[in-house]
Amino acid sequence: MRSQRVFRTLSSLPGGNQSYLHTLNQILLWLAQESVVTRDELISWFIDRFGVSGSSIQGYVQILIRTNLIEPVPVGKLRLTSFGQQIATADPAQQKQLLSGFLLVWCAGFREILAVYANVQKPLHLREISTTLGPYFPHLGVIATAQIYTNWLLALGCVEQTTGRYYQITPHGLEVAETHPPIIYMIRHQSEVTDNQPSSQAQRIGQELHEASMDSHTPQRFQKAIALAFQFLGFEVTELGGPGETDVLLHALIGPESYTVIVDAKSRYAGILRDLSVATIQEHRHKHQADYALVIAGDFAGSKLIRHAEASGIALLTVPLLADWLRQYAFEPMNLLVQRNLFAAIGRITELPPGFADWAAQQIQWGELLINLVDLLRVTYTHGLTQPLPREQLFGMLVTRLHGVYYTEEQVQAAIAFLGHPIISTLAIHENKLTLMKSGQSLADTLHALSVQLVTTSKKSI
Repeated sequence: MRSQRVFRTLSSLPGGNQSYLHTLNQILLWLAQESVVTRDELISWFIDRFGVSGSSIQGYVQILIRTNLIEPVPVGKLRLTSFGQQIATADPAQQKQLLSGFLLVWCAGFREILAVYANVQKPLHLREISTTLGPYFPHLGVIATAQIYTNWLLALGCVEQTTGRYYQITPHGLEVAETHPPIIYMIRHQSEVTDNQPSSQAQRIGQELHEASMDSHTPQRFQKAIALAFQFLGFEVTELGGPGETDVLLHALIGPESYTVIVDAKSRYAGILRDLSVATIQEHRHKHQADYALVIAGDFAGSKLIRHAEASGIALLTVPLLADWLRQYAFEPMNLLVQRNLFAAIGRITELPPGFADWAAQQIQWGELLINLVDLLRVTYTHGLTQPLPREQLFGMLVTRLHGVYYTEEQVQAAIAFLGHPIISTLAIHENKLTLMKSGQSLADTLHALSVQLVTTSKKSI
């Protein structure tokens, strides 16, 4: 029986947002019949049953391991744990009770997200969940992550969907919330929420976008708010406006992958755009030889407008979705190549591209890997180690400590190189042998101090 660790990366499952429990039953029943399977056999079964891609399956396998439903056994195989067998043979009500009990104890932020729904007891949009919990649990500040957590609560009968991205607590959810009150825990820098933090900046910009989108008497206000938003997102921004010009010009200067976007800001009294001059936007795009054309408004109405935008390759972005983009970037900053995925869309954009959530998940995974490596070395020292560790042994030791393969050897070596960089200096590397020089908290302090220095230097250079 492997030791359980608190985790925060909660993956989705195939089959639909409300079908996680049904999908889980299929997986566990198949594994119960097979007894022991290889990872490749499990991946092949996922592909045959659900038609999903290999990259998605890795996330499915990890959530099964992290929820203690399956476990690695020697020679690279997997099998059900006793907990997995218990879930597989339980009735639906028992399954919900067992799984919710596990997630509320071991999944960071799970009981807090349930507590938010319980305290309000009315339909809440996922943005409100992210805004409330983001300062304490940065991974929940990403709306895509809040969606996955809520999908699990939905599958377990703790919340119900009212409309769109609005959800509310169920009577069963209230009972569960009472037996598992929230435990808000914060590391030092997460608790120091100030107006200068990216999350606060994103919130201020989002509020200004909302108000400016309805200020039809001062269109320049909306233009300036949009320019500020894309500066925050890391773009080179030029405000233009005026007769015969687009409002904002964006440049992503990333070498061979560089691209340009024209942005038209459309403020309206009610915040809703009902007409669109496609020809004018195309002229702006041609004039600046832009790769993409984007129109931003509070909202869009009319099937004709949307059809014309789709036919002309123009993307339509609402202010609420842009605000979601800003909030996600504040917690997990994406590079300009990842952000290009949004501009490549045409017509009305209804959600942020999957690539945004994938990036956030990778950032979380890398952060966990860094801490896991530091913890591994710290534990070896508490057991009497006094000599540097050979670098090539660290991957095997990490697999043993985590009771399974959570990272590739290439990822581990890249993390070691990062920790050993002179600026980070958490590891001393000499002749391919490693010595731990800092604690996990000291690593966090170093990265925080470095971020402050970079922000200060960046502001001086502007």
